[in-house]
Amino acid sequence: MYKVYIENIPVYFQKGDRNQTTVMEKYLPVLEATKYDNFVRYLNKMSSNSQIRIVSENPSEDFKDFFSGFKFIETAGGLVHNEANDSFLFIVRHGLWDIPKGKIEKSEDVRSAAIREVEEECGIDSPIIDRFICHTYHCFNPNGKPRLKKNNWFLMKSNTTSGLKPQQEEGITEVRWLTKKEFEIVRSHTYPSIEDVLDLVEENLEGF
Repeated sequence: MYKVYIENIPVYFQKGDRNQTTVMEKYLPVLEATKYDNFVRYLNKMSSNSQIRIVSENPSEDFKDFFSGFKFIETAGGLVHNEANDSFLFIVRHGLWDIPKGKIEKSEDVRSAAIREVEEECGIDSPIIDRFICHTYHCFNPNGKPRLKKNNWFLMKSNTTSGLKPQQEEGITEVRWLTKKEFEIVRSHTYPSIEDVLDLVEENLEGF
């Protein structure tokens, strides 16, 4: 199954009977760039408790087809755990809580990009990747040119407690260590995809 946030609205691509699809046929199989804004308005009109699903025998192919006209961007980043005080590293970017991440450069592998971005955006040295958390996907539409972004998230470790420095040129105004009990501070003002990452950390990663 694929879960994609389109302007913060979750759309699911899942295996099953195509008759269960809840998206209008005129937007399938490919979401054309010229229909993007209308599609977002259509999603916003749907009931808040209804699940938006594209269902088929091959959700992977449906996913590729649906976004085939979008520019694909891939990023990597990480939620850093400080074992010394059992806290996690967050940033405030453009007024919202976030986890450090950035675009993967052509010569980089995903893990190296994740480490570099955390270092650059937070001012810490050499965080160590502990494990992979998940992928998240979201769409945005700058200047009428739809983008699909895939984010690769890792759990990292670092015992750095000082010298944090927000990368202001990336719109970051704050870097802060928060405990798990303080995750609600983040949840109250962040993106839905970040909440998904926090859910996995809280529910599925034993010891964290």
